[in-house]
Amino acid sequence: MAQVRLVIASTNSPWGEEYKFGYWWNNPKEYEALISSKSITELVVTKTQTDELYRYAMDRYFSIYSATFFDVSSAWKDMLKVYGVEDCREHGENMEQIMRLVSRIDPEDIKFKEYITTRLQRINMLSSLR
Repeated sequence: MAQVRLVIASTNSPWGEEYKFGYWWNNPKEYEALISSKSITELVVTKTQTDELYRYAMDRYFSIYSATFFDVSSAWKDMLKVYGVEDCREHGENMEQIMRLVSRIDPEDIKFKEYITTRLQRINMLSSLR
């Protein structure tokens, strides 16, 4: 396993405050205080921070590569795509379209089988990456 180095970063970065893989600062004064104090020499990388760094990297990978993207929205986005319905970029409109599609699902329909196949392929990709 590669050695993980200490991370000191702004919460204004892409990871914000969600991922706890480093020591964060919110403004320049906090940054200055963090790097100019004696305690900077005593900071260590914890197992939790290492796990959080890997979680961030994995989340970024899955969000960048759409074939492996697997979150709540991927389920309905896959459904829109399979059924040939344009993604409106407006969440409320998309949900109305999804509700219409779901209300008419026929387990024997070729489109529904294609949707299930798409979802299973995503799940299989996730398990093969582990």
